[in-house]
Parts: sequence; structure tokens; C-alpha cells
Amino acid sequence: MLWFNRVVVRARRKFHAMGATLEVAAKGGNIIGDLPPYEAFQIGGANSVRGYPEGGVGTGRKFIVGSAELSVPLATDTLNGYAFFDVGSDLKSGASVLGDPGGTRGKPGQGYGYGLGV
Repeated sequence: MLWFNRVVVRARRKFHAMGATLEVAAKGGNIIGDLPPYEAFQIGGANSVRGYPEGGVGTGRKFIVGSAELSVPLATDTLNGYAFFDVGSDLKSGASVLGDPGGTRGKPGQGYGYGLGV
């Protein structure tokens, strides 16, 4: 029988100046107990480190992810430009997941992504 507890903490803050918005966010988590590998944190993808596929950065018992995104209006309220920077890590906890799925698949365990968009 497996049992585990998952703890996730999130923080987000927006700053507004001269029509632009800067949003900074951070989240982290820890799993305590015995867990099946499919319950490990997947780091990478649209909701953590953009530029990687889902889980492409790592798979671990612990993680931390941070992001900053700048939004600037390019035209009236209909068109915005964006710049972002994301960073994330499994805090070297990938090997502690049964079968080391991240290490087996050659995931780096930490990474960053950045980009521009409209």
C-alpha cells in the first residue's frame, strides 16, 4: 500500500506602470511518502517552463519554478506584445522517484525558457 502527501506553494504578483504589466510568479512543491512514478512532479511545458514539452525538464519529488512575463500594449486594448522568462528545477530529486524516470529518459533536471509573442 502506498501513501503520500503532496504540498504545493504558489505566489504571484503583478506590477503595472505606463500601460505595461510585469507579472512574476513562483511555485514549488514536495512529496512526502511513497509514491508511484506517475504521481511525481512533471517540470516543463506551458504551465511551468515554456519551450519544453510537458515534463521535458525533469520528473521529481521536489520542484521549484519561477517566471517573469512582461505585457506591453501595441495597439488599443486589442493587441499586446509579450516577453517571458521561465526557469525550473527538480532540485536533484529525480533519482529518488522509483525507476528514476527523468534520468532514464535523459531529462536535464533543470532548465529555462524565454520568448517573445504577440
